[in-house]
Amino acid sequence: MNLAEKTLGSYLGICLPFCKSSNKIGSSPSILGNHSYDLRIVLNLLYFLRFLLFLCFYLFLLLLITKLYHLYEMNTKEIKLQSEKNRKRLLEVAFSAQAAHLGGGLSSMNILTALYFNILCINPSNPKDPTRDRFVMSKGHCAESLYVTLESRGFFPREWTDSLGKFGSILAGHPTIDVPGIEVNTGSLGHGLSVGVGMALAAKMNQEKHKIFVLMGDGEQGEGSIYEAAMAANHYRLDNLIAIIDRNGLQISGPTEDVMSLNSIHQRWTALGWDVYEMNGDHIEEILSTYSKVNCSNKKPHLLIAHTTKGKGVSFMEHVAEWHHKIPSKEQYQLAIEEIDRRIKHIEEDLDENM
Repeated sequence: MNLAEKTLGSYLGICLPFCKSSNKIGSSPSILGNHSYDLRIVLNLLYFLRFLLFLCFYLFLLLLITKLYHLYEMNTKEIKLQSEKNRKRLLEVAFSAQAAHLGGGLSSMNILTALYFNILCINPSNPKDPTRDRFVMSKGHCAESLYVTLESRGFFPREWTDSLGKFGSILAGHPTIDVPGIEVNTGSLGHGLSVGVGMALAAKMNQEKHKIFVLMGDGEQGEGSIYEAAMAANHYRLDNLIAIIDRNGLQISGPTEDVMSLNSIHQRWTALGWDVYEMNGDHIEEILSTYSKVNCSNKKPHLLIAHTTKGKGVSFMEHVAEWHHKIPSKEQYQLAIEEIDRRIKHIEEDLDENM
């Protein structure tokens, strides 16, 4: 009798009396002697119970993963819904004020919504919380898209946004620090990253854990100050700095490749020592999944190149340079609102079905 049989036999001394046998476990000189049939039954039973145990474990694990994925999917759809609502709100505010940079505002809306509703560590009830993440809108001419995002996130009331373009409004054509949630005045292109580098360096010097996010346009990549800031960020190993380029391919003068070619943008920033990622900025899922890959302890600043669509979400504005700073007519406005309303309704119905 081997060691396994002895060990199992001592364990079965408790179990075997319950098997269909007229003898007791201790009545035989060998555990496996007269009770080998009983032992096989118990062994088979134990193997079956072990199989059931593993099966239950894997089923539980599968259900847990499915539930977590469902929650992630619901969260992603809710962010999509919020982005569409913000897109509609942007059009309402722009049409009312008769002024806005709609093309770039629409292209960056998914980025802004993903940041403010999933990524940034912020507290709208305490905008100056010292532990908050900082966001710098370097492409400050698209302030309206930032305003509607801040409104939807609870930084200030709807009435403030409705006042845009009116005398006495706290909201200017470019972001100012008078507005809750705005970290720095921006709008002079090419300067936002320099400010972000200063913020990130200060956080490092103070041993603070918050992150700094900077959203730039692709048109402003022709500004030399950006590359001075990029070199400084690499020099000081600012891995708490995440820059994003809204790569929609169009600027006020036309296609970026005609004005100042940017096709080497990935290699350029990699050569500057940055940790570079490319993503589809029109897709919420890809924005979130790409950001999840960022390692904020690798001693490198990070750049997310977000390939987007100028005028995203309004079909007749998409890929059209003139919508950089154009306001729709009443008929165009109605068409745009109806188009967005259809998507909002579809997402809401989809969410209701999955509740």
